[in-house]
Amino acid sequence: MKRLCIPSTIIKENDIDLDKDEFYLLFNFFITNSLCKNQSKRKKTLKDYGYKKINEVKGIKDIFLIDNINFDISSSDSLLSEELINYNLLDDKIFDITYERGLIINYKESNNYYNYFHAIRNSLAHGEYTMKLNEDNEKVLIMQNSEGNSIKARMIIKVDTLIKIIKIIDKNNIIFKN
Repeated sequence: MKRLCIPSTIIKENDIDLDKDEFYLLFNFFITNSLCKNQSKRKKTLKDYGYKKINEVKGIKDIFLIDNINFDISSSDSLLSEELINYNLLDDKIFDITYERGLIINYKESNNYYNYFHAIRNSLAHGEYTMKLNEDNEKVLIMQNSEGNSIKARMIIKVDTLIKIIKIIDKNNIIFKN
């Protein structure tokens, strides 16, 4: 498996950890109750959260900016070095963790949000992430999903962004009440 290389320039100290509540929310939402197809026997659908389509989730586009230039979906089956360079996500070349960005393959989910949720789920479930504090003292996840030597996703996303996504999708407090 290709190891995620984090350059020494962004390592202030050792990796930091999610606190107990962050861990519970991220793992419960993205892994145990995954919205992605065929990812969990306890899978939830948008219907469980009170929605028919992802576009009905008010505020999702303001929080998770996958339609802007910092997030993209590759047309290839595995990410290429040239693509990773363009997003400042190449091995041992991730110097700036102040802004969120990501590049993933198309996981053949029903929409781009689910494609990103799939990549986040796999990264968390398989332990292919590290967490650092950025210059603004925000917790940032540097995530990867790989298969053999093939990189399928690489992302830099703030923990707060992921928690905001969970909170707006989980309007009926399914995750929070457990």
